[in-house]
Amino acid sequence: MKIFSKSVYVLLFTDMLIFLFSSLFLYQKISLPDEYKWLTVAGLTLIGLYVLFLKGYYKIRTYNFFLKDSYLLIEGLVLSAMPVCIMLLMFHVQNRTVFKFLLSETALVFLLISLFRTLFYWHRKHIKPDTNVLIIGAGEIGKLMADEILKRPVLKFNLKGFVDNDANKANLVYRGINVLGKTADLHKIIPEYNIKIIIVAIRHEPDYQTLMDISECVPQGVSIWKMPSFYEKIAFKIPVQSITPDWFMYNFTSTQRPVYDVLKRIYDIIAASIILTVTMPVLLIIAIGVKLHDGGPIIYTQPRIGKGGKPFKLYKIRTMCMNADKAGMVDKGNTEDDRVIPFCKWVRKARFDEIPQMKNILKGEMRIVGPRAEFEDFVRKYEKEIPFYNRRHWIKPGWTGWAQINQGHCVQVDDITEKLRYDFYYIKKRNIFWEISILLKAVGLALSGRHS
Repeated sequence: MKIFSKSVYVLLFTDMLIFLFSSLFLYQKISLPDEYKWLTVAGLTLIGLYVLFLKGYYKIRTYNFFLKDSYLLIEGLVLSAMPVCIMLLMFHVQNRTVFKFLLSETALVFLLISLFRTLFYWHRKHIKPDTNVLIIGAGEIGKLMADEILKRPVLKFNLKGFVDNDANKANLVYRGINVLGKTADLHKIIPEYNIKIIIVAIRHEPDYQTLMDISECVPQGVSIWKMPSFYEKIAFKIPVQSITPDWFMYNFTSTQRPVYDVLKRIYDIIAASIILTVTMPVLLIIAIGVKLHDGGPIIYTQPRIGKGGKPFKLYKIRTMCMNADKAGMVDKGNTEDDRVIPFCKWVRKARFDEIPQMKNILKGEMRIVGPRAEFEDFVRKYEKEIPFYNRRHWIKPGWTGWAQINQGHCVQVDDITEKLRYDFYYIKKRNIFWEISILLKAVGLALSGRHS
């Protein structure tokens, strides 16, 4: 499955070259001071790549040059140019020259990236051959795998059909996909449909004869995957319905590393301290505004469930009016809630009301990155309705996390199940470098008002 990372690396490397050479060319063309050249080029390149990462430009997905993607690209390039613009103005470079350079840089990079993205995705759509896929198992797990493949046509997987030994499923048709036969027929199905990938999507361990039928495919050059492994490769989450208790024995215990835990704690302390320091001036303004509005408390606590199912007090800035419920105000959801103090709508949207949770992190009750800390009533409800839900409490909750930046805030059981898939993926894959990227993306989403 190297195709995913290979494509991403191609996009990332090409964008880096575009930023480097366009900024270097225009810097010399416009004759800006030589002493700031490499600082400017490096700044535009690194900030530009980071902003495009936040915009989702390094995911293999559908690309539309004329609509949303063009807007996101222009927005990202303008945002990435602002810090460099401020830096050059602080160095007393002539205003007109700075703006001419950055305007030209933004226009050139936009044209080159748009051109390359259009050609790249055109090649994937029209020239790159499809990879034919066969799913063994037409039950709930097989259908879940089919859903994930069908919703990602840009990955160029052509789902040819199912194979199932259950006679009752012989005539099954799911979303236009047929059952082609039994595992004993694999030796005929593979060459007939030019199958390149087989996904074993059976809830329980296959019986001996089924394994023998599947193993006969190996000499035919077919890649064979277990459903959970293939699912997480293309969806970056874990299929909760398909895992069994032993999954946690093999995947959770392997991530319990003493060195990682020490580095993680150091990272949490440093990151929390930096966030508190940088946001302190804004927090003071918010605190004064909240106090002047109705004279009520600035900070309040909520009971949440932490590691091991133990309750703790989570700190937040109060953004709602005092006695709002008694006043008859209505909860319309998130920032449109009538109970929210008017000037605090942007506070909630940018997540400044959650900055006091840095205190929870410094106390060791939370981490910067991890599963969301939920209310006890919600936890008890989800534990009854969602398999393995309590396993997410084996680690400390986080201020942000892989599930939060992908799924956002939700309370419905189906949405929480989807969120749990991301949580388990994080538990399995977590490492310091990935957690830093999650934090950077969360900060970017919060500052742009897009972090749910």
